[in-house]
Amino acid sequence: MNNPFGSLLLQLQARIKAVASAIREVNEDKGQLEGYELRPAVSFPCVLIDFDFQFDDLGDNIQMASGNVIVRLAFPPFSSAGSLMPQGVREKALAYTDYEMQVYQALHGWRPTGFAPLSRRAAVTEKRTDTIRVREIRFDTQFEDYSAADEHSNVSINNFEVSGEFTS
Repeated sequence: MNNPFGSLLLQLQARIKAVASAIREVNEDKGQLEGYELRPAVSFPCVLIDFDFQFDDLGDNIQMASGNVIVRLAFPPFSSAGSLMPQGVREKALAYTDYEMQVYQALHGWRPTGFAPLSRRAAVTEKRTDTIRVREIRFDTQFEDYSAADEHSNVSINNFEVSGEFTS
């Protein structure tokens, strides 16, 4: 696949499923956790992925892309981990922390083909009005985008081969 974002999504899906096999679904984030009526159209626990990138010109229609891979881990309604709950209930309520650690360990420092290694920059709990627990983890990375380079170019985009005639 010559599209960096499509390639990155496929690589992330494979990496997460290989390391955190208890995650039932790894998908792109299309708003599945928002605006639902009975329940979201996902299989819990799930990971939803999106991207937030900025671009700087390097010249000759080449750009440096820098930004975040946004990983949202979602879990079904959970019980309380409060100190008044039995130990077993508290441990089960905190199981999401194990999944989060698995995803962190799978992605932090990992170098997807064509990208700089991922580095965790933030991890927060989303404030929600429903009972779904969602943790958002942001990893930063970079890549050079040669896809708009001048006509008759044969260039490599960090292992993404783009060749042939380009039209403006």
